[in-house]
Amino acid sequence: MNKKGELVQDETVRLVLILLATGLIISGFVFLALNFSSWFKKNNVAEVKERCAHFCEQEQSYDFCQEKRELSLGRRKQLYNTCEYYSWIIAGDFAGKIDQCPDLCPENRLFESWYENSVAGEETTFYLKNLEERFNESNWEKIVFVLEDSSEGAIQKEIYSLEYDSKTNSVAKVTAVLPNKIGEWIKFYFVILDKNYHFSRVNNSLITLWNKPSESEDNLRNNPIIIAEVLKNISSSTNGISVIEYDHDLSRWQFKYKKCECGNDCGLYAEKTVEAASTYGIEDPLLLLARAIRGGCNKDFPETIGPLAKTTQEKYNSYKNGLNKDFLESCWSIGNRRYTYYKEYNSALRASWAQTEAYCSGRSTFYVEEVMYLYGRLSDLYDQKLK
Repeated sequence: MNKKGELVQDETVRLVLILLATGLIISGFVFLALNFSSWFKKNNVAEVKERCAHFCEQEQSYDFCQEKRELSLGRRKQLYNTCEYYSWIIAGDFAGKIDQCPDLCPENRLFESWYENSVAGEETTFYLKNLEERFNESNWEKIVFVLEDSSEGAIQKEIYSLEYDSKTNSVAKVTAVLPNKIGEWIKFYFVILDKNYHFSRVNNSLITLWNKPSESEDNLRNNPIIIAEVLKNISSSTNGISVIEYDHDLSRWQFKYKKCECGNDCGLYAEKTVEAASTYGIEDPLLLLARAIRGGCNKDFPETIGPLAKTTQEKYNSYKNGLNKDFLESCWSIGNRRYTYYKEYNSALRASWAQTEAYCSGRSTFYVEEVMYLYGRLSDLYDQKLK
């Protein structure tokens, strides 16, 4: 009986030891799996790239700019951050994996920037001002300046040393030649990268280019005979002139056609345009004509073009250096910062509408871009007739 009891006891101890060993083995496998699972993670770059591109296309700012998701190259190479963060990585294995979407995410407000002029084909300087004293050379790697031209692509310049400018209180500046195309839309922004390649994107600003005539007679575009030919072309063609306008109901840009119904008076319309531009100091009559056509070019044109020129130049003199600060702040409050860097005739055209919060959005939102695009098209027609 004692021997039998001893055998039972031995079997129990053996069973306990086996269970303990089995538990240790299972725990070991679990531990290894948890610690080495990253070695076996699947490369998901294509999937994340597609999703981020979709968020950008659909203008889903939260999903692209704030929602974090894992980006894996496999073999213990993973990051956990936003699409925007991935899109700006410029060094290492993750560089260039995700496409940028610079229009979508709100800008970083630790900095601000501005530019000197928006004249097509001219050299201008872009400035970056620091709004935080803690920004200095000890905690940054470099600054990337990007100037995007909708037709020619983007140019990119890199700044590796700060150049403090006491006159403008800026920490960096870069000079670039603007595209030589009237009515062209361009965007510019700075990207500041720290030692860990984390970034701050500053001022994704949209500006339009205008023509500042030189002393050359060929560049003045003020010949009423040629302007009359342009107007006849617009008046007699089936559709008129192709322009682009923003459809707020559909939330997208659409090509449309506009006419100037001058009939047999196209010569008179041209003469009145040149006369009004000269009287009130508008440097390019075609800019005035573009604004007139955008508002409707009809039989009242000869009487209305003068007052239109007067108010346009008055607005230019008052707002050529920028729009009303209260108006800008009211637009910022609803998320619209696009007017912040308007200058010269960009701000003059914007100021032709009331500077109240009601005009921060709605059907006048893209008025400047619509007029400037039309201005570019008229300039192209003028140059064609000149040849």
